[in-house]
Amino acid sequence: MTTVPGDRRLLGQNLGVSHPVPAARRKGADADQVGAALREAIMNGVVAPGEHIRQEYWAARLGASRSALREALRHLAAEGLIVHDPNRGWFAARMSVDEMSQLYLLRRLVEGELLRTVRRPDPTELHRLRATAGLVEEAMAAADAQETVRQERLFYFLIYDLSPLTTVAAEARRLWSLSEVYRASFFFGALTTPEFREYVVQRHRRILDSVENGDAATLATLVLEGRLAMERRLAGWLGDRQGFFDGWTPRTT
Repeated sequence: MTTVPGDRRLLGQNLGVSHPVPAARRKGADADQVGAALREAIMNGVVAPGEHIRQEYWAARLGASRSALREALRHLAAEGLIVHDPNRGWFAARMSVDEMSQLYLLRRLVEGELLRTVRRPDPTELHRLRATAGLVEEAMAAADAQETVRQERLFYFLIYDLSPLTTVAAEARRLWSLSEVYRASFFFGALTTPEFREYVVQRHRRILDSVENGDAATLATLVLEGRLAMERRLAGWLGDRQGFFDGWTPRTT
């Protein structure tokens, strides 16, 4: 039986976080705009895991045609954020320990091969990486989970771009999207923990140092260690919410 945590809207309320429904887009919103709005709603808990996505409501709320909405739903289904039941409609993906563990296993396998081929960045690329890491820190300090998730994804994708294995990088991005619903749930709670914020800052700094030094082996080790730690924490989150947030210890060496 699938393990499903409680509604993330309740989590947000417990943490004093407000998650409004995305503002209506202009009339004629295209599939990309609709998909971005729905993705935001799923990530920030407006749409809870397992919740029915009612097409009439969302088409009206976002000022979109039904065809644009259906196209957006198909794209989100390909990312793993929603699922389609031919007899019942579209639903936000549920979360389970088994699925999460398999996704993280695949991510470690793919990222391991990818990151070991990362080249040293040029000054412009390094500047952008450092700037993005700074934006992650700013978003965490502001307790903005949505922006934290977005900027951290960009941080790692910029690192992927330093590898010549473009097909493998595309698969790494796909797997990242499939696991995003788990990561988003995590960030909505963990950002309240100062120890966790410091843990992320120190990890990013070590990762940046390894990239700047052209040390792909160390880079791969750091990232894979982080993936394994996240998998274990997410398993704890799905089974025991409070246990998930306890015990973050920053590493400074």
